[in-house]
Amino acid sequence: MQLQLTSLAQVSKAYGEILTTVRARVLAAVIEGVSVQPMAKTGIEEVAGLAHDCIFGPVVMFGLGGIFVEVLNDVAFRVVPLRPRDARAMIREVCDFPTLQGFRGAPPVDLGALEDI
Repeated sequence: MQLQLTSLAQVSKAYGEILTTVRARVLAAVIEGVSVQPMAKTGIEEVAGLAHDCIFGPVVMFGLGGIFVEVLNDVAFRVVPLRPRDARAMIREVCDFPTLQGFRGAPPVDLGALEDI
């Protein structure tokens, strides 16, 4: 979703709406600030993260991002420390890998850069 905020007034209004929503839903929330960043260019959205598994300990997660991480749950996990071959395997394991190689005329993504992340 692109917010298309193009002015300081629009960003200020969105900030107020975010704070109002959070305070209404989480009464004990302590909000120390927000980070405002430019939107990423249109492209394929992936997700990478860290978690602590109760059996394996620290794990890295990679998969299809945006709303699809919740809807499709197409993610791969590996135990830390992660080796380069593990990162390569995770990326190739998820169902959306063909889109990363270039699909319907779209250019392929830089798989090396994605592995480095």
